[in-house]
Amino acid sequence: MNNFKRGLAVVLAAATAFTFAPVADIAAPAVAQAADDVKDTTEVSYDVKGVKTVATSDDKLEKNQANKTVTLDTVINKTSQISVANTSAAIYYMPADSSVVSVNPASGTSTTVTALKKGSTNVQVKVGSTSYTIPVEVEDQGSDIVKAQVNGKDVTRVTLDVSSSTARNAIKSVKITGVSQSSLPVTYDLYSEAADGKAINGNSNSTASVAADGTVTAGKTPGTVYVKVYTTTSNGRNIKGDTKWVEIDVKANAEAEITAPSVIKLDFKNNSKVDLSKIISTNAKNATPKYSIKAYDKQNDKAVTLTGNELAANQIGEATLVITVPDGTDTRETTKEVTVTVVNEITKAVPVITVKPNVRLTVGSTSALGATTSATGAAITYTSDNNDVASVDATGIVTAKSAGIATITVKSAATADCEEGVENVTVIVDPQIVPAVKPGTVKNLKVKNAKGAKVKVTWADQGGNIIYRVYKKVGSSKKWTSKDVVKANTTFSVKKGAKITVKVKAYVKDPVTGKVTWGPKATTAKAFKTDKK
Repeated sequence: MNNFKRGLAVVLAAATAFTFAPVADIAAPAVAQAADDVKDTTEVSYDVKGVKTVATSDDKLEKNQANKTVTLDTVINKTSQISVANTSAAIYYMPADSSVVSVNPASGTSTTVTALKKGSTNVQVKVGSTSYTIPVEVEDQGSDIVKAQVNGKDVTRVTLDVSSSTARNAIKSVKITGVSQSSLPVTYDLYSEAADGKAINGNSNSTASVAADGTVTAGKTPGTVYVKVYTTTSNGRNIKGDTKWVEIDVKANAEAEITAPSVIKLDFKNNSKVDLSKIISTNAKNATPKYSIKAYDKQNDKAVTLTGNELAANQIGEATLVITVPDGTDTRETTKEVTVTVVNEITKAVPVITVKPNVRLTVGSTSALGATTSATGAAITYTSDNNDVASVDATGIVTAKSAGIATITVKSAATADCEEGVENVTVIVDPQIVPAVKPGTVKNLKVKNAKGAKVKVTWADQGGNIIYRVYKKVGSSKKWTSKDVVKANTTFSVKKGAKITVKVKAYVKDPVTGKVTWGPKATTAKAFKTDKK
């Protein structure tokens, strides 16, 4: 039995050596190759005086190199955030000297570092097995932070046009607003260079001037000056002042005007493209706009492709298009940024057209339709289906031409965000209304010969919308015949030497109702014997 056990042990040992050694030899290179293919995307970031800073891991820092220092104080800037992204490893935060700063929480994707007392230390961020060391300096005196802003946006450079510029878009002055984090008084001074000791006497020269409230006004001489925007140390509050410099460039030529959509929207599903030269224009002479892509969003770094003037959807996302107009005959180089959005499929809105639903006019009168559309930038057009009744011009003025009905079609052109919109306006045109004249007794009836075996009958015209019914009978006939005329004369054909008797009666007819109103009576019948010749 003992011999059997010893034999079995030898067989098992041999089998173990034979089975596992080759597997290890084969698998090891594959694992090593996989490790080479994995790229570390962990990002440890923190704030340094308002600027996001990304830390370098300790194993990648060169000798005598360190990450940027977080500066805190125990008066104003007491805290700073540290964040970790793009990792699934465990994360821990440890201050080297917990009497100088504290961290809370001690683990997780972000923590707050809080100053406790003056001193120097560091916070170690442990991400899995990788360490990041972030230096921290704490002062016992607060430091103010000043921002220089124009219209609420931080600025470091402002461009103005010389005071003599006559350009429509010339900007000759601007107000810089200094914002103190500690609410300290802000002062503005003019300098020839961005350095102390280069102050301009009186805060004014031929290039520019600055007022006590931060308003900068361009002078007549092109050039560059600097505005120092600063606060001074407040000993009473234990706060150090801060300074920001703003470069002021005064140019002889004004900026070019660039007309472009605020947002360009492309359709990925339908592979939409746009010719930028068709939607972007400038007033610059002898200067053709050039295009480039400044940035993409983080998720989609190739949202569009740009080939010459053609911008095409590439994948869903956003990009920033930069339009650059070079120096022109009388304009300087100018840039403008436009957001480009690529969506899966553009769903266009139906525009709302506001216009009169119907219009009633009389012949010869006009009316302005005054249509508006909810589609931003959409052109509005007008057409009439019956120009003989009512015509319409490009501005929507309708002119009534003759009695009847016409339909005016109002269209709102399709845009990037809206479909084409259509509304119809019914135009009813009534006959021209002639002021009513009450018919009276016809007077001054006369009959005389006319050439060609005819007689001419005349009478006194009553004017207005009067209609005359002229009666006649020939010879001894007792039968009267008649005809209606609107003029105060008419002619009859009769046989030579025949006797003709005529009388005339006036009436009016309402153009809408057709009602007839007769005058008091007809003229006295008048007999006339025609010439035999």
